[in-house]
Amino acid sequence: MATLYKRFIKVCQYWPDSTRCALGGIIRGKVESGFKHGESTHVQDREHCERTLLSLEKITSDYYKQKYPRKSETSYSGLDLTTLTKGMDEMHKNSKYRLKKVQKKKYDIETETK
Repeated sequence: MATLYKRFIKVCQYWPDSTRCALGGIIRGKVESGFKHGESTHVQDREHCERTLLSLEKITSDYYKQKYPRKSETSYSGLDLTTLTKGMDEMHKNSKYRLKKVQKKKYDIETETK
């Protein structure tokens, strides 16, 4: 069981734990609940555990990206990944700015009515 636990921990290291909703956080939560006693945990269904681990290892090693290479590095929109990332970052920044602006207006209106 110790080797399974160590392999799961290694898989968890591939994803940052910025939020519990992200894939890394979900995997960490499943590993924590499945291996409550760490390396000394007794796994009921070892075969299922190994299949899950193998699937995660394939994802982290880009197995499917290499097995099924893309014909081009553009998306449906015709933009490459860096352009899309920059655009999404810009949209995110603008939406935060707009949200703060709306919240400020709402606060100003509420304080004027009091």
